Amino acid sequence: MRIPIRAGIRLMLQCTVGITLMMTVACSSDKAEETTSSGDASKLQQQLEQSAEAAAKSKTWTIEMKLGQKMDEEAMDMTTTGVVVREPLQMKQSIDSEYAGEKSKMETILTPDAYYMHDMATDDWTRMTASVIPEVKETLSDYQVKPSEPVKRLEASSSKLRGSTNEAGQLQYDYIGDGTDAGATAIIDDVLRGTFGGGTMTKEIADTIQVNSFTYQLTTDQATKLPVDVKMAMELTIEFEKGQPSTLHQTLDIKYSDWDGGQTVTVPEAAKKAEEITPPTQDLIDELERLQDEMGQQAPAS
Repeated sequence: MRIPIRAGIRLMLQCTVGITLMMTVACSSDKAEETTSSGDASKLQQQLEQSAEAAAKSKTWTIEMKLGQKMDEEAMDMTTTGVVVREPLQMKQSIDSEYAGEKSKMETILTPDAYYMHDMATDDWTRMTASVIPEVKETLSDYQVKPSEPVKRLEASSSKLRGSTNEAGQLQYDYIGDGTDAGATAIIDDVLRGTFGGGTMTKEIADTIQVNSFTYQLTTDQATKLPVDVKMAMELTIEFEKGQPSTLHQTLDIKYSDWDGGQTVTVPEAAKKAEEITPPTQDLIDELERLQDEMGQQAPAS
């Protein structure tokens, strides 16, 4: 089993169907532990509660996510930009990605009853079968569709935060813990399950995780309390196969804008008329990877 390739295939598949993953961040495990005074922590917790509440009430927003991932020798960069309508959930996003030296540009649209993909290189539209919509929704990042949830996770780490006001007059929260508290653990767990899938992230594998570095910064608007941006970076060691550790690097830069700006999602006629297809199942992907492994083992040494 070659997990880095498996992860790459999953990421490319998710990118193809317009699923952006959430990656995270952390703090250096070998630096001295820092804490915030109880009074300051209580104040920060209250501010984050207000931010989470404001984000939960918003009906529409625009988000840009820049993701970087490297696992051993495999690397991927992806930027998604688009609008989100909360109820009923609708999304329209453009995706620029580069994986294994290959670049692609796509546009995706999610509506309550359909999911569309637009290959910008060929101008071809594809319509996914309605049966995949629940799976698409389940794997969407909370940063995209439930922006209040990441704030709540950070709120659990209020005693490990340093609050300040930046030059733009925005409230800034910097994580200063060692990555082992409940809030940081929840962030890391959520990100890894989003990256590799819950089926891959078993308890045995999760127990091998060692956080080497972790940084996290949230900025919110002073007046509205709404999130403005999130900056994250993480390096960790993980064993998908016993005794064979892999090093994972991930960065994520998120920018929110136009909260409650009245955004709408419109489906072009070309998309509505597109051929409906059924995506490959995970079992089929696993079988293709197994065959790839077998072919690699049978190949003569050069």
